[in-house]
Amino acid sequence: MFGNNKSIFITLTVLLAQCLLIAILVPYSVLSKANEIEYKWMGSIYSDRSMDWMMRKTDSWHYSMTRETGLADMLQWAFFPDDKPGHKKTGMDRLGDRLWFPYLEDRGKALDEMVKIMIMRMLSIWIWVPLILLIAIPTVIDGMMERKIKQHTFKYPSPFLYRYGARFSIFSIAMFLFAFFAPIPMPPVVIPLIIMFSIVVMGLIVVANAPKRL
Repeated sequence: MFGNNKSIFITLTVLLAQCLLIAILVPYSVLSKANEIEYKWMGSIYSDRSMDWMMRKTDSWHYSMTRETGLADMLQWAFFPDDKPGHKKTGMDRLGDRLWFPYLEDRGKALDEMVKIMIMRMLSIWIWVPLILLIAIPTVIDGMMERKIKQHTFKYPSPFLYRYGARFSIFSIAMFLFAFFAPIPMPPVVIPLIIMFSIVVMGLIVVANAPKRL
């Protein structure tokens, strides 16, 4: 149990570090290029109708998240002071114009681009949902039936398979999160394959070898 909690803590720590890396260091140009490449990859495997649906949803959700909520205006008000007429700029103002404000502007564009990438990836996963369910439902049912058979035939589930299957499930969740938030081009099939493979492991190994309840 302690080992699983430690794995979860490490996963969340690394994920937080990854998000901070995106927010502080990754340039907007890198994320823009990543979005462009990933869009071309999606266009090579999805139909024109699916791509059109994804683009319309991405624009709509992005506008709702950043504009309708007032988030963009709030951040602009907090970090970019208005230039009032007649205001005499000091040395700190000039320093901000040359260094600090351009950096914040690039960070804002980078985070805005990352939001678009994550929305596109979310919609891409949604396209795979029918296939994921087609694999998940029979896999979980098979695991549950296997567990019932072991209970009625007095066979013991394997603690070894259960332990390492659970650890692999945690590892799969971590890989999913890293791939979803990665600031690099991600092939559209990678994240759905991670989801499907982890479901198979959880159904056929973890569920089938879950400890018996007394």
